[in-house]
Amino acid sequence: MSITLRDVEEQDLENILGLNNAAGVSILPISMRRLQQLERVSRYFRLAEVNGEIAGFLVGLTPDADYDSPNFLWFQERYADGGFLYIDRVVVDDRFRRHGIGRVLYCDVLSFAEVRFPTLCCEVFIEPRDDVSL
Repeated sequence: MSITLRDVEEQDLENILGLNNAAGVSILPISMRRLQQLERVSRYFRLAEVNGEIAGFLVGLTPDADYDSPNFLWFQERYADGGFLYIDRVVVDDRFRRHGIGRVLYCDVLSFAEVRFPTLCCEVFIEPRDDVSL
């Protein structure tokens, strides 16, 4: 299986929205408007494709992002001076789980962040427990 990574483009948003909102309890559902806002304010928004199909995506934000998520704001209040990349959401299509899609996305964002930001942070639900993400 060949995995291709690329930046998200506007024409991808409808498919990404469907993938996001089908992810279950570990990913909060969002509206198209909110997804478009994420596209505008994110510093990292890439997807993984397998045979031309979107298999997963990852969104990363920096402290200057105009984003009102309580968890993002918590990091913004504490780490803005030093800089960080905040991983807001990572979604892998159920059909592509256990094929390394998440690992490839995390490796890519780590490579992107390590030369730009001293801190890389990620939100993970522990209540309810999210074993898939952990």
